[in-house]
Amino acid sequence: MNAVLEQSREGRQRGFVLVVVFTLIVLISGLGLMAMRHARQEARSTGAYVDSTQAVALAESAMAIAITDLRLSPDYYQISFSDPGNQLASADLWNLRYAIPLDAQNFSDEGGVTGTICNAAVVPDPTGCVQILSSPYYDQGGGTAAVDLHPGAEFFTTVLYEAPLVGPCPPGFSCFDDQNYGWYVFGINVTARYGKGGTRWLNETKFEEHGRAQGAGRVTIGPIGAYGR
Repeated sequence: MNAVLEQSREGRQRGFVLVVVFTLIVLISGLGLMAMRHARQEARSTGAYVDSTQAVALAESAMAIAITDLRLSPDYYQISFSDPGNQLASADLWNLRYAIPLDAQNFSDEGGVTGTICNAAVVPDPTGCVQILSSPYYDQGGGTAAVDLHPGAEFFTTVLYEAPLVGPCPPGFSCFDDQNYGWYVFGINVTARYGKGGTRWLNETKFEEHGRAQGAGRVTIGPIGAYGR
């Protein structure tokens, strides 16, 4: 009788130990899964922060380049703002936008390099795309169709200008109604996108945007030749 009781007691103890061990395994596995999930989220957050930082840097660079070009090439922009081909279609006459390439005299790569993402089909809206601040693409050799072009990097930047407005005459200068020079206020709008390029799906390339930065500013430039005279 005592032997039977001892065996029954040992069986219950073994069963209890098995339950405890199984519970510990489940808890440890759960903690491991939670740790992996947390690490994955941290990695994604870090990647998103890097992409956003890259986009902000691109936007700041584009703003500086646009202002520099406006200062160096007033005659070029006077002609460009007068060209209807650079004006974007808009029903709002008070909010006109212009897509004007950078002056090739100042930035020789702009307009001279055709192998950039600005010319590829993977860009959702290439209007105003700045080639020297956008990634190149490469041809995998399958042909010249858009599906054969894959971006070699993952970013592109666009710059749009607002119609210039006559600015006030600064202190120390004499301004007259019939003068052939003036000060103008230029509005600059920059969008920089950073992400993953070259993804193929159903024989099509797709740009996956991971970070975006937008900037808008106004700069007064003068004295330059009066527009419209």
